[in-house]
Amino acid sequence: MFPIGSASANEDGVAIVSSGTGPVTVYKNIHYQTQAVTSLLTPIMVRIIDVYNPSCDVSDLSIGMPGVEEKIKFNAVKAYAYNIIEYCNYMSVIEMVIDNIDSEEPGAKEKFLWTINKKYKDVKRKIIMESGIDPFSDDVKALINTHADKIISLVSENIMSSATSAMSAPIELIEAAQELIVCYGFINCQILEAPQ
Repeated sequence: MFPIGSASANEDGVAIVSSGTGPVTVYKNIHYQTQAVTSLLTPIMVRIIDVYNPSCDVSDLSIGMPGVEEKIKFNAVKAYAYNIIEYCNYMSVIEMVIDNIDSEEPGAKEKFLWTINKKYKDVKRKIIMESGIDPFSDDVKALINTHADKIISLVSENIMSSATSAMSAPIELIEAAQELIVCYGFINCQILEAPQ
C-alpha cells in the first residue's frame, strides 16, 4: 500500500510522505554534494602538502596507473574494492583540484603522492614488524595481501589525521574527501603494490 497524503517543498527542499514508522533517509542533490566535497578537497590537500615536506627530490616519483581491477585483484583487496571502483568515476574532481594546487605551487602533485606513499610505507613497516616475518626471506606480498584492507584503512586514517584536525566541516564531506584521496593514491600506485 502506498502512503496517502501530500507534501510540498521549495526548490532546495525535499518532501516526504510516509506511513511507516521507520526512519527515512534523504540524499541531497548529488550536484551540491560534489561541489561541497570539491571545495573541501582543496584545503585538505593543501594541508597534506604543507604538513609533509619531503627532504628529497620527489619530481621523479613513479606514478603509474595499472588497471584498477587488476590492482585490486593483485593485492587481494576485498572490503574496499567496491568503493575504489565506484570512486574512480570521480577522479576527474581530484585531478582538477590537484592540478589547480600544482599550478600555484609547482611540484605539489608529486609531493602529495609522495606523502600518500610515505604513509603506506609506514603502515607496511608496522604490519611487517607486528608479523615478525623476515622481509628478505619471507613472502611480504602474501602478508600485504592478507592485510590489504587494513592497510588501506590505516593509510587513510594517517593521511587525514593531521589534515583535518582543525577543519570544521560535516563528517560525511570529510569522509567523502578521504575516500577520494585514498582512491587517488591507490590508482596511482602509492598505496599497496603495483601489479608485476
